[in-house]
Amino acid sequence: MTRKHYHPVLVRKIFQNFECKCGQTGIQAIKSLVKNHQIKFHKMPVATKKILDKQGALIILNHPYYAEIVAAICALPDREDIYFIITDSYYELMPNLRKYMIPVHIQHHTTFVGIKKYFNIGRLFYYPVIKTKDEAHEFNINSITKAATLVNQGHIVIMCPQGIRVNKPYWFKGIGHLVSQLNPATPIINMFVSNSSILDLFRLVPVANRVFPKFHVYFDKPNYVNIKDPQTITRELEKKYHHYEKKCSTNHR
Repeated sequence: MTRKHYHPVLVRKIFQNFECKCGQTGIQAIKSLVKNHQIKFHKMPVATKKILDKQGALIILNHPYYAEIVAAICALPDREDIYFIITDSYYELMPNLRKYMIPVHIQHHTTFVGIKKYFNIGRLFYYPVIKTKDEAHEFNINSITKAATLVNQGHIVIMCPQGIRVNKPYWFKGIGHLVSQLNPATPIINMFVSNSSILDLFRLVPVANRVFPKFHVYFDKPNYVNIKDPQTITRELEKKYHHYEKKCSTNHR
């Protein structure tokens, strides 16, 4: 594994105070990045709330830009056992959060289109990690197995199977491989965040954040999967998620 460069000094300075908070309060420090008045939490189904309060679950989250994971964690109960799957390029950015991160390698899949091709703030914050196809495959298998084990042990894992591409027509198959390793009784919960944008980094600026619309956060009722074929699982979950996303978007108008 080779790194082409390190994070710029400015980026390290921006995250210095936040990194200290992570060392003190763990994953709950993420909730300090966005205030509650900047998020609208839509009503959560009773069954979903019961699960998220005390049980294990896999959360499927949309991820067209960068801040969805922040809004998602703000909406979750104050649990210390929340983990999220993240590209390995961001893994080195915040050492005090690494124990909550499950890194996967997606560099060989990621392409940027439209304005993101020329104006991509996220590129400031990651190391471009290089792996061969075989190295990436083995690395991802181990990470997906770890994620499934954590869910089966009663923890919460957040996964964004579409990655960060808005126009990508299909999900990564890793979601199917993960779910195929879960116990049949394990709940899978769709979560949808709207009103994110490529400019969300500026929500961290005290005055500027007033001009941004509120994030809207939705939780679906729990789903359960008894299929074991990863490709079939991926297709079925993708279909259900897009149906739920459409429902949320319609309600949001």
